Amino acid sequence: MSNGARRNQKDDDARISIPKTTCNYWMQNTMPVLLFLADLSTQKIYYSDVKVQLRQRYIDYSTNNNFSFTLSNKNELHFTIDQNIQNKDEFFNVYGYKYQFLMLVLRMVDYSAFETNLKEFVLNWKRYFNHLKHQNADPFLSQSVDFYEQTIHIHNCMLHISNALNLGMQKVDFQSVRNDLRKMYDYYGVTPAYDVLEYEITVLHFQIWGCTEAIICGIKNYILISEKDFWSINFPLIYQEAQNMDRNATEY
Repeated sequence: MSNGARRNQKDDDARISIPKTTCNYWMQNTMPVLLFLADLSTQKIYYSDVKVQLRQRYIDYSTNNNFSFTLSNKNELHFTIDQNIQNKDEFFNVYGYKYQFLMLVLRMVDYSAFETNLKEFVLNWKRYFNHLKHQNADPFLSQSVDFYEQTIHIHNCMLHISNALNLGMQKVDFQSVRNDLRKMYDYYGVTPAYDVLEYEITVLHFQIWGCTEAIICGIKNYILISEKDFWSINFPLIYQEAQNMDRNATEY
């Protein structure tokens, strides 16, 4: 372990202090930044997403000349080679560290796209919720295709946020919904008069609307709690809109 690092004997986490000037460079860089610390005595490597810690402890980072990163023993790399794996638990004990590290890297690579979708959704939540509250096609048949495309966009934006924050939103199968409705039309011998089927919006919006509560809770937890200072200082409008988000509001 390097001279600048120290270990907390109570929780076995490692900590290392980095100058603020270096942290500033990392934050200004658009690329993901991982911090690694090798403990030669145990032959383990600890790692952390630099920008997550800086955002989550933003006041500490912005007001001090050095920032102390915590490298948890939950995020360690030590690849025991065991060819006699007998069950699922043994498999995850051996290879779980690799999977966990890979998932972290993928989230870091995707962060820029996630942040773009997050900002867009929070700034437009009133308009998006109004859109999803339409439960039939009649009011917009003259512009049905554009309306349908907006529905797809809102769905994809929510799905991206859900995947990044592990909110469990299931992807809506748009083609399956359309196919099922076409079967219904064929069964009754009716030919749809529009590119977007009359009941298609109703089904899609019902499915997507059911995910909004989890999306709101996840966004509020992320912006208002986990990274509160970062968002309130750097993006006050988004922070305010996140506070206001409410799918049960009667009027937007």
